[in-house]
Amino acid sequence: TVTPENSTAENNAAVFALKRSAKAVRDIASSVEAVTAFLGKSTDKTKEKLSLTVKEELCSTCPKYEFCWINNEALTKKAFAEAENKVRENERLLYDDIPERITLLCKSPARLGEAFSRAYSMHIAELLALNEINDAKKTAAKSFLCAGDLIEDAIKTLDSPDKRDTETEELLSPFFEKKGFSLHGLHAAVNSCGKKAFQLYAGNVPLISDMNTLLEEIYELTGTLYLPPVVDEYSKEGTVLSFTEEGEYSVEYHTASHTGAGEKYSGDTAKCFYDGTGYFYAVLSDGMGSGGRAAVDSVMTCILLSRLMRAGFSPEAALGTVNCALLLKSGEETLSTLDIMRFDINSGKAEFFKAGAAFSVIKKRDKTLIVEKSSMPLGILTDTLFEKSEIELSAGDTVMIISDGAAVIPPTMYKEI
Repeated sequence: TVTPENSTAENNAAVFALKRSAKAVRDIASSVEAVTAFLGKSTDKTKEKLSLTVKEELCSTCPKYEFCWINNEALTKKAFAEAENKVRENERLLYDDIPERITLLCKSPARLGEAFSRAYSMHIAELLALNEINDAKKTAAKSFLCAGDLIEDAIKTLDSPDKRDTETEELLSPFFEKKGFSLHGLHAAVNSCGKKAFQLYAGNVPLISDMNTLLEEIYELTGTLYLPPVVDEYSKEGTVLSFTEEGEYSVEYHTASHTGAGEKYSGDTAKCFYDGTGYFYAVLSDGMGSGGRAAVDSVMTCILLSRLMRAGFSPEAALGTVNCALLLKSGEETLSTLDIMRFDINSGKAEFFKAGAAFSVIKKRDKTLIVEKSSMPLGILTDTLFEKSEIELSAGDTVMIISDGAAVIPPTMYKEI
């Protein structure tokens, strides 16, 4: 439905189709949550659970069963309820806490006290397991909401399309075919800032040995200077190359990483890239802990997030999806801090998204600023929590994004440096 050749009318149909899809997956999430909550209440058998367990374990084989549970059922139930309250209060049932009726009539009051304590321990273990299962159910329901967010995000591109640039399409299509690209489509547009961009969809992409030469040839043909393309897959058989016109700003970036003492791997991972639509991204993730396990979490966080944003999704939608992925990754605790800077190479606006991340430092010509926001790391709560801030950057400004390992130096010292 949403191939590059579509007309505006077809795009409108695609927008409404996607909106219906987003609503459908959100409804699935709501249904899963509602049914889970209902079943949880309807199957709640915690009341008298300990008494029933002890009755089955000890009383069912006792010769006095008929006397206690048939002839004097009300009194026995009352005594067992008192015992159950005591064990819940103290997490075990001591001999002195056993109700008087049980000590007078029961054949083995000491064994009964041990049975209540044992049943309580098993009950607590079951509750912990059920809580973990319910958390997994909530995360699964949340994943449907994340899918809805991604669809809603995709709608924005179709709902407010850029002005189509047919002249550039007519110039570049035969050019790339001569270069050996098996074109499935080429879509060129001019955005609201007046900057040109085009996406080339191809089944076969020949090896480009000299990208600078290719960009020079495109400039000679179109009169527009483009940045090196962002390469991505749009299907199992297809590749998309996204070219965008050089912006008002360019970014020079460097990364540095160090391992902890005695560790083979660093728990931090950084990715810096252009997305092919006029944004530059810097992404830093710090896996909780150190060494290999921390590295696995931070690499997964960085790669998934970068993959989604390269595909055109906003940081907000991508953050929710990556958070779900971390929650579902394994039964063990998985936590990662996340720090994102998105820089508009045309307007100079920088946006910072932080989830449990350390402060960032911005050096402007006449002052040094600290960007510091408090929020939870990813992978700890089903609801994504992150802090967002914005600032206008100018030519010559420097941004430093750091992990907790470098944040041991306080912000005031960074300002002095």
